[in-house]
Amino acid sequence: MGLFRRKRQPEPVAVLPDDAESTPETEIEVPEAEVASEPPRRRPVRRLPFTTRPVALLAVIVVIAIGVLLLLYQQGQLPDEVLIWWPLALIIPGVLWFLISLARRSGNGLLAGAALVGVGISLQLSTLSTYAIGSTLVGIVLISTGTAILVRGLLMGRQPMRT
Repeated sequence: MGLFRRKRQPEPVAVLPDDAESTPETEIEVPEAEVASEPPRRRPVRRLPFTTRPVALLAVIVVIAIGVLLLLYQQGQLPDEVLIWWPLALIIPGVLWFLISLARRSGNGLLAGAALVGVGISLQLSTLSTYAIGSTLVGIVLISTGTAILVRGLLMGRQPMRT
């Protein structure tokens, strides 16, 4: 199943001269250069002693990135732009999750992606000092999940959902 495979060469066929009889006792010599040699054997590929799951690997990378950001915040090394626009780190994955779930026809993913976008928008409004988080969180999350239900109904109709 590798990407690079050697093609096997066909076995040489001996051609009998016209005057030769085709009996089993007739021996035909084939020069050694024409005989196909076996392809060299491949070395066995060493496999890792563990398996990785992409979702778990992504979760580990996210946890490490959050830890680095919190360390920089505690040290006062984060620029003000990062402190103001950090909720985009929730909004962008939420939109991607929503769109991927829409393409896969996953009802639960649609609602979860929309809720994540709602939480991100509410946090963004709070960090911009436009509204307090307590006054916007519930309302925006309900609006975004309601929008997801409408989109699901309008675009997918009566098609079966995958959970």
